[in-house]
Amino acid sequence: MICPKCKTNNAIEERYCINCGYPLSNENAAEDEAAASMWLKPNSKKTALIGLALVAVIIILLVIFLVVQFSKSESEEIAELLADGVGHKTSQLLKLEDVSLEEKSTYSGVTDYIKFSYLNESSDEIKVDGVKMPEWLVTVFEEEDVVTSVILYDFTVMENTYKGLKADGEIKLSSYSEGDSFSKVEKAVDLDPYTTEYNDDDVIIYTYKYYYIDSADNEQARTLVVQTKDGKYVSSTTTTVFPAGF
Repeated sequence: MICPKCKTNNAIEERYCINCGYPLSNENAAEDEAAASMWLKPNSKKTALIGLALVAVIIILLVIFLVVQFSKSESEEIAELLADGVGHKTSQLLKLEDVSLEEKSTYSGVTDYIKFSYLNESSDEIKVDGVKMPEWLVTVFEEEDVVTSVILYDFTVMENTYKGLKADGEIKLSSYSEGDSFSKVEKAVDLDPYTTEYNDDDVIIYTYKYYYIDSADNEQARTLVVQTKDGKYVSSTTTTVFPAGF
């Protein structure tokens, strides 16, 4: 209990101030309690708000994590799992229970056009220029029983035409420099990659196949290759794809 005269803090059972002898009453105790509540309430409210803010942040982070996890396709999950084996013994990948690797494809189009040591391919198929292909394919390359690279192919990119996906115009990345975040470059490209190649030292190479209509109303086909390392942009090259027979 606070003495109203000298402001000494007394025990609640004291009837007189231990410092100045001033008589203490229940009214003084009520005033002390009211004063204490004035200080405690704002702090309690502030603590509650901080707690709610922390809970909100945790929920947001959890939602982002779940969205990223569930937004990954089966092919991406398999490719990333196999990519962890780059630089390691091929025999380790062959022992994986979650992914089966085969030495032959069930599609002649894959056998005729794509090189690989081992592969895992989709059970769903599409046609690319009349040729049956799996919707996606993950290939593994090895040298002397060591995995050198893993490549994910997305053949749905060429389902409508060998030229790839249609873009609004030519994709130019000249404004980006080495070391820029790849996520920014990815937004600028705004297309699904035809291939994603995982190499050692965290190097990932994305190949995009696309076409656009130029100002003269001509179709222009391009192949864009973007190299990244540790999630950062390294370089890019663009190649013109000429019509068959030209």
